[in-house]
Amino acid sequence: LAEAANKMQFLRYVDISHNRVSDVSPLCSRARHLLSLDVGWNSIAGELARQVAPKQLPFLQWASFEHNKITSIGPLELPTVATLNLSYNEISSVTGFSTMPELDSLEVSFCCCCCCCFLQFNWNRRSQFNRTTR
Repeated sequence: LAEAANKMQFLRYVDISHNRVSDVSPLCSRARHLLSLDVGWNSIAGELARQVAPKQLPFLQWASFEHNKITSIGPLELPTVATLNLSYNEISSVTGFSTMPELDSLEVSFCCCCCCCFLQFNWNRRSQFNRTTR
């Protein structure tokens, strides 16, 4: 993936879902102009922030990491992301969004967390959160 990413630094949309990818950090460090990233249904494990280092994807607006083995989020620095899908992972608490001021939609359904008592959006510019039900 790292070798291919070197040749694709100006990609805008990447969908590598339904593979066996366990590390997207080489892609994230090289394809800095991404607007949309879908890496769902892979083998990404551990902390999400280790996959996406601070300020690597300054234009990213939409990202899906659903159906992986992510256990925590960590402090994400994705200032332009509006939609983030983390559903069907092994996340136990949902924190680390203070540096995501544009986040409008967060999907964490079917994760290990029993409740969203740890949902934290400090310093987010949202004026209201719409109630959603499922």
